[in-house]
Amino acid sequence: MSFRSILLFFFITLNIQHATAQDTFSISGIVKDESGATLPGASVLVSGYQKGSVAGSVGDFIISGLAPGSYNILVQIVGYFPASIAVTIKNKSASVDMVLKENKQMLNEVVIRPDRRRGEYLRIFREYFIGTSPNSNSCKIINPQVLDFYHDDNRRMLTASSREFLIIENKNLGYRIKYLLKHFEINDDKTRLSYYGFPTFEDLDKFKKDRFQKPRELAYRGSAQHFFKSLLSNKLEIEGFLLNKLLLGIKNEEKASDSLIQKKLRFFDQTDNENFVAHGADSLEYWLEMNRKPYYIDFLEKKPVLTDTLIKIGQDRFKTMHFDNALFVSYKFKKESFNYTKSRYRIERPYEFRNYQISVIKQLNGPIRFYGNGAIEDPQSLLFEGYWSYEKIGDAMPLDYLPIKKDLP
Repeated sequence: MSFRSILLFFFITLNIQHATAQDTFSISGIVKDESGATLPGASVLVSGYQKGSVAGSVGDFIISGLAPGSYNILVQIVGYFPASIAVTIKNKSASVDMVLKENKQMLNEVVIRPDRRRGEYLRIFREYFIGTSPNSNSCKIINPQVLDFYHDDNRRMLTASSREFLIIENKNLGYRIKYLLKHFEINDDKTRLSYYGFPTFEDLDKFKKDRFQKPRELAYRGSAQHFFKSLLSNKLEIEGFLLNKLLLGIKNEEKASDSLIQKKLRFFDQTDNENFVAHGADSLEYWLEMNRKPYYIDFLEKKPVLTDTLIKIGQDRFKTMHFDNALFVSYKFKKESFNYTKSRYRIERPYEFRNYQISVIKQLNGPIRFYGNGAIEDPQSLLFEGYWSYEKIGDAMPLDYLPIKKDLP
């Protein structure tokens, strides 16, 4: 996997609200420990949203206003390991009991063993998990002590996990993110990266939300969340997106055969360069350049992809998306940031796409299945390249964010 191809499982599960009041449902249940005792005061959150509840006097909770789709419910209370469970709502409300395991290590105080490389690991984690965009640079990890790092010298791989919710404050976007990190892995060459987990969002200051309106809208526009919402509502062009097919691994017709290339290189190598002059398409420089050309290339079809050929409606309110090769996504209304243009994530593009924000979607497993609200059944069925793989937690927005209908000042 190339560096620009990043598996971002935390945010591909896009729950996009289309439902009206009569179409919404709830998730309710009881929070208990392993002995069956209820846990009043436990925080119950919906991954990716600004939605949540607090368990009542008998451990009961209810979260309302949910459209049909797939959700991850997260529960946390001091003294216990945080827990998560996947819940699917089809045509009625759901009920689930959450059982938490006691964190005896926390109760007995955590002992942090000194690690001379921990500072280096934390720097790598911040760069490749939080990101390097302007929004990412405004983020602060409040409790880095909950992170555990392990370096596998044989595999040359760094992994990270957390014992509790990782708390991140984003000063630019005005969010406090609680992230239940399930997996983070990056190799020493920084060419392979994957991570996933469950984020929840809350406002840093509920009384100053207006000051964050513009940066939040800018973060939303052109994002994967914005794209999928536009795709499902058949408004890609109106929302500023262009969609083309990218053919992968096409034979490069401009490259001559190896036998001819080697024949020409031998000829020029044996020629008395002082008495022989060759120009243009029959020179040493030309055949050296020909030798450097790849055997296979990716080819961008200029004809736009029709969305009704991508999305099919299946059973149980599921919609499916299936495509060959890859999808080349251009966003016309926002240029790529300077930091991105200097990064290894950047994707080459034809001249006419030079001012667009470019991302690529690759399908990893079978047809991609999701509900009408955008909840993807298997987040590992997609792979992002380009701008969407560059954007990380520092640019993440809640899934229930409502975009502004007017132009930004």
